[in-house]
Amino acid sequence: MNLIEVPCSNCGSRDAELLDVRPGMTNVQCRRCGLIYINPRATEAEYAAYYAKGFTQEFNQAAAAKPEDLTAQAQPKSERIVKFLDGELRSGMSVLDIGCGYGNVLAILRDKFGADVTGLEPDPKGPEVAKKVFGLDVYPVTLDEYLEKHNAGKKFDLIILHQVLEHLLEPDEMGAALSRLMRPGASVYVGTPNASWPGCDRKSFYRFPHVTNPTPYTLGLFLWRHGFKLVKIGDLHKPLAFLAVVRTDEREAAPWTMLLKASWPMSRLRRRMKLAFAWHSLRGLRKRNMRFVPAPLKQTIKALVRPKKT
Repeated sequence: MNLIEVPCSNCGSRDAELLDVRPGMTNVQCRRCGLIYINPRATEAEYAAYYAKGFTQEFNQAAAAKPEDLTAQAQPKSERIVKFLDGELRSGMSVLDIGCGYGNVLAILRDKFGADVTGLEPDPKGPEVAKKVFGLDVYPVTLDEYLEKHNAGKKFDLIILHQVLEHLLEPDEMGAALSRLMRPGASVYVGTPNASWPGCDRKSFYRFPHVTNPTPYTLGLFLWRHGFKLVKIGDLHKPLAFLAVVRTDEREAAPWTMLLKASWPMSRLRRRMKLAFAWHSLRGLRKRNMRFVPAPLKQTIKALVRPKKT
């Protein structure tokens, strides 16, 4: 396997500390923003060859399973996603699910809300099962291929990105594409593994297809760098679930306090040290022409560095 050295995809820094070593794979943590990522990592061609084999077949061992069993296994998770989206869903809305798997979420939104649904799933097993069980026509392509060959300027009210971001070699390309695909006032749901979750099993999290392993803080940074406002945050003691919207004044931002505390559950003194780390990471991001710092994060830092006396 050919390995290449890469910088942090969140802030561009090459200053990282060793975190975890496994056969053929090393995970490091960026000292500037805290992102966990594989470095050195395999080349783009080698990742393409890996996914061409069929991700579900290799990882989930799903090749021999019945389609109905596969969708039944995914149904509880899909229902939790729809429940989290409560308040954002309305009749007849247009939905794009990038990496839709077997199409469970799209089927629920179509049947309950009459949504105009579009699904993308490059793994050939996903579209096959979605068609057989739900009657869904899922595009067997990546987002780049969809934009190039199938999307004629269509925009969406809701974009779902569940368990996808951590697989991307260039997540910034996804962040830029999301804004172009969203209608005014649209929202995007982002769910990723939570590397700071107390129950984190490194064997499950630190795997070849997980190019990055976000924490609540680093995922929040990624979203606001691309102009999104966090308006709803799920239970951060479990795998992450965020709801972000294109930056608008109409929606109130969710507090960043829980992002910082969930990423670093520690004593007050050590938390202050990490807040200083957070502040320096923001300064580093601003050097990359990021001219704004989210107001909720400013307020959070002030409140935690100078806690009110009781």
